[in-house]
Amino acid sequence: MDLGVAPLPKVDGKPARTFVGVKGWYLSAYSKHPRYATDLMKFLTSREALKSRFLETGEIPPRKDLLNDPMIKNNPLINGFAEQAKTGVPMPSIPEMGVVWEPVNNAHTFVAEGKQTPKQALDDAVRLIKENIKTMKQ
Repeated sequence: MDLGVAPLPKVDGKPARTFVGVKGWYLSAYSKHPRYATDLMKFLTSREALKSRFLETGEIPPRKDLLNDPMIKNNPLINGFAEQAKTGVPMPSIPEMGVVWEPVNNAHTFVAEGKQTPKQALDDAVRLIKENIKTMKQ
């Protein structure tokens, strides 16, 4: 396939801000070996380990210095996602996010299939998300 990825276009002259997420490591206060656990976390988040993980899985490393590495910069698919992530905002860790994804995915499908215009599909998704959040809070 001849495929490319690029950052989203600007809206009113400003970069589109999408959600981004990363995986994290936590050390339990009940750990019997906090020093070893800390050493493991330092290793797993090191440049070397994250570069290796990228090469094995294609997962974009959550380190700014690796985003400028030629293995990312020269990869047209990965670099597009990495460039978009630079203007992203952390995804909220709240229960309401659970009711966001289905309406948004459906909106994408309806637009791709020509069933709705982007405005119609996204307006419907927003309405449904708000209704679902309201239902959650009752």
